[in-house]
Amino acid sequence: MPRSRWSLRLLVAAIAGSLIATAGIAPVATAAGLPDVAGDGSTRSPYQIGSADDLRAVAAAINSDPGSYAGSAYRLTADIDFGGATFSGIDTFRGVFEGAGHVISDIVYGPSSTGSNAGRLGFFRSITEATVRNLTLDGVSADTGSSTNWVSGLTLLATPFTITRNSVLNATLTSRNGEKGAGLVGEIDGGVTSNNRVVADITANKMAGGVASYSKNGVTIANNLVDANLTVVVDGGANGTRGVDAGFIANYPGNPSGGSTFTGNVVLAGAIDYKGKVEGFAGRSVGYALKLHQRAWALARGGSTVAWTFDALVSRNAYFNLAKLPATARHSYEETA
Repeated sequence: MPRSRWSLRLLVAAIAGSLIATAGIAPVATAAGLPDVAGDGSTRSPYQIGSADDLRAVAAAINSDPGSYAGSAYRLTADIDFGGATFSGIDTFRGVFEGAGHVISDIVYGPSSTGSNAGRLGFFRSITEATVRNLTLDGVSADTGSSTNWVSGLTLLATPFTITRNSVLNATLTSRNGEKGAGLVGEIDGGVTSNNRVVADITANKMAGGVASYSKNGVTIANNLVDANLTVVVDGGANGTRGVDAGFIANYPGNPSGGSTFTGNVVLAGAIDYKGKVEGFAGRSVGYALKLHQRAWALARGGSTVAWTFDALVSRNAYFNLAKLPATARHSYEETA
């Protein structure tokens, strides 16, 4: 079966009355001091990270003694150029990581020597009840090789958390044999992902996502900007295969009617390399889940009609809007320069 490749020309999603959940930041415990790293890990005096050596020292402390350090507060105090060196990542995190607008650049994710998912590649492997904000990761590289481990630009797993105002830029994230590959989060279970930016080339065995590969249970994915090229290695087959899919925002939105909010996200540009049936399996920016949310929002406020535009010359757009939903086409407009 020939492999299809499509380029996304323009997609702008605008939803009236959008809801963005916010989460307060719980106080973090003060840990024992880290040698050569300023601060005490409290929200008033977070550990100060000003160099690659500082970041490695912080990761080593958290990975070796998560009980003392995983719940602390950390803050970048300078831009950090890794110069193509490897960072083994942080296994588990439940504190506050404040990027303060600084950039970590030219960083290569490598495996950890500790933890149950040591081969998964990301800045974090798992975050729980954590906040990660105002961090830019520019020039990220990660490749899981022949292993079945996942890859992600920020974290592999996230549950009740806040990820906001972060950027993953100029990233190449490759997991040809791993199920999931994502620009920000491999798998989301609850929590808020908002106001982030992703510019990346992402390859996964089955599930490639611009923001997230999989989400469930009351998530909020809002106001994120994506420019991503996605590649799915496995053939989806003539009829498509559940679990073999790709989406610019969240390619598999789990249970979108279970209190989840997908709103205000914009796909600026990108392309998907996917083999097999396209309709319903590739090319979405949370498509069906987003339309269900729009319908529920309008009905709850007494509305009877939701109107939008789409490019009918792209066959997958026509199929989704006119056959899958199905919607009714009222007008045709000619595009002008």
